[in-house]
Amino acid sequence: MKKKFTWNSNFETGNTEIDKQHKNFFGLVDILTNNIDHASAFAVISPKHKVEILKIVIDLKQYAVYHFQTEERILLKKRYSGIIAHKKLHNDFLRKVLDFEDALFDGELTVSIKLRDFLSKWWADHILTQDIKYAKELKLGYALQSQ
Repeated sequence: MKKKFTWNSNFETGNTEIDKQHKNFFGLVDILTNNIDHASAFAVISPKHKVEILKIVIDLKQYAVYHFQTEERILLKKRYSGIIAHKKLHNDFLRKVLDFEDALFDGELTVSIKLRDFLSKWWADHILTQDIKYAKELKLGYALQSQ
């Protein structure tokens, strides 16, 4: 069984809206993990589990698009200097998820496990490096404007 993908204060960017969306994404990854763990009890992924996992992946993808649009809108409004590179990371993520989604249609359980691991690692790394980077820049900009 995979360790729970747990939110903690290290992931906070200081933006309430973005942090709430990040927390929601952690919850969706946990739902996916629970379904994959349940399906792992069987030698071959059943059609029922395949459909459930695909539905969750579609929800994750749609939520990621919504979150990325929200985040990019905020970063543009705040004139974040790294917005172009940040948006590219988001686009690369979505392409990778689409690749996993296509592979899942073949019903391979190993693909769903790889997807779960990718999502957990990508989101944690992305928030702790990229999102924290913009959070620091935006806080610094706010502090400079306040002086």
